[in-house]
Amino acid sequence: MRNDGKDLEILERLLWHGVPKILASNFNQKYLQSSLCNIISFGKFSFLPGKSPIALVGGAGSGKTLTVVKLAARLKAGGAQPLVISVERAISIGARVLQAHMTQLNIQYFHAIDVSSLKLILRERKDGQPVLIDTEALDVYGADAHAILVEIRAIARAQLCLTLPAGMDAEESADIAEIFQKARTKMMIATKFDQSRRVGNIVAAAACGLALTEAGVGSNIVEGLRRLTPEYLSSRLLHQGDPAMLGREIY
Repeated sequence: MRNDGKDLEILERLLWHGVPKILASNFNQKYLQSSLCNIISFGKFSFLPGKSPIALVGGAGSGKTLTVVKLAARLKAGGAQPLVISVERAISIGARVLQAHMTQLNIQYFHAIDVSSLKLILRERKDGQPVLIDTEALDVYGADAHAILVEIRAIARAQLCLTLPAGMDAEESADIAEIFQKARTKMMIATKFDQSRRVGNIVAAAACGLALTEAGVGSNIVEGLRRLTPEYLSSRLLHQGDPAMLGREIY
């Protein structure tokens, strides 16, 4: 039997976080965690030999470059030797920062000025080598955004992963997620998860069909990402306030 009092409490907390009411009303089961698993999907990266490159995509300031650094550092710490590529028409501050980190970590790095040169650089990939691609910031509402994403996916044979900051407007986040999902983006990373009190926009975006993978939880390049699991997300949603203070599960 449903406990309406607890369901109401869950609904109130979801609305506080900014989850759209029409979506929040679907969380009507006894446990928030199981409801999350029914409405959105969770996944994880695979860098096993033979896996496609992972290309991080998103708008300006979405956290792509820092996330690439964190993923590369994790691979290096685990004994892998990743290949990291930045794709930008001009060398930006972000590309210089990425290059500096890769030099410090002794990780192979290239800069591609367009997707055609990206194809040539990918020939440097060794058998089984993990590949991370930091793409140029997109105008997500631009007329050519879809074409750019399709071209990156086709030429690099890459898995596209959207980087989306927590704390944004939920409806706009869903709009952005739909644009990327239509270009066959499969995954999503919630950046700036530690800097936002309200994270309902991440739920709204993931409900558009993107699998949640990781959350940005700090600037530390080794420990600044953590798996975004149903347990962790439900804990954040059940808490109102300081992101560092995780709420306890409601039973």
